[in-house]
Amino acid sequence: MDKKRIIIKKSFNKDSISSNWIRFPNEFFNDFLIEDDSFIDVPINALRVIFNIISIVGNEQFRPEDRPRQLSLFEEEFETDNNIFAQLTIKNDKISPSRSTHQIIQAFEFLVRYKMNWHVSENSKGEKNKTFGGLISHPSYSERGKTSFLINSFWLKKIIVISKYNNVLYNLVYNVKNNKHILFALWLYKLPKEGTELKLETLNKKFRLNYKNTGDFCSKFLRNARIILDKYSNISFNYSYKLNKI
Repeated sequence: MDKKRIIIKKSFNKDSISSNWIRFPNEFFNDFLIEDDSFIDVPINALRVIFNIISIVGNEQFRPEDRPRQLSLFEEEFETDNNIFAQLTIKNDKISPSRSTHQIIQAFEFLVRYKMNWHVSENSKGEKNKTFGGLISHPSYSERGKTSFLINSFWLKKIIVISKYNNVLYNLVYNVKNNKHILFALWLYKLPKEGTELKLETLNKKFRLNYKNTGDFCSKFLRNARIILDKYSNISFNYSYKLNKI
């Protein structure tokens, strides 16, 4: 990307969280995380970056059906030209509580590369804008305690303009150490209240597991996930199995 063409429209720099909850957008979850089974590769520290991004911009989030004027303002600010970005700053200990340089750099490198592609957004006037990259770009790591980076307008819109979302505990990514359990919890929010029925092979593939039968999947993965989520989240679940279906 030509750095000369990068336009930074807004900066977010918040040291503390304003709520114990974040509004996790369904569209962002669908398109960025669960679109394919590669979402299971997202490491725990990268998930912490994502949770903090959503927390930092939380005061800017809105439902377009409730605030159409706010949508118009967002489009005027972020969807009038190509390569428009917002700048965010996160404290390093929010990514790695131990402030591990390796873990912090690894998280940002992953998010720079993950879903790296040309992304096209379209505003209400039908004008299309193109941006190349992943969720973030140009991270600037400082051992003094903070890392700054850019997030493009394509992904920023999916995080800020939210028609549907789930309230998720911010501390989920700090209390739960297994990234698969966190991703499983986020997936649970998407399920209808009456639940769903899936084949063992589908769940194995989705969460990149290799259980040979439904009994093992339930007793070893689902049981542990439920114990953790009952303790640290606002969501739980029941399960049963018959033959190869759960």
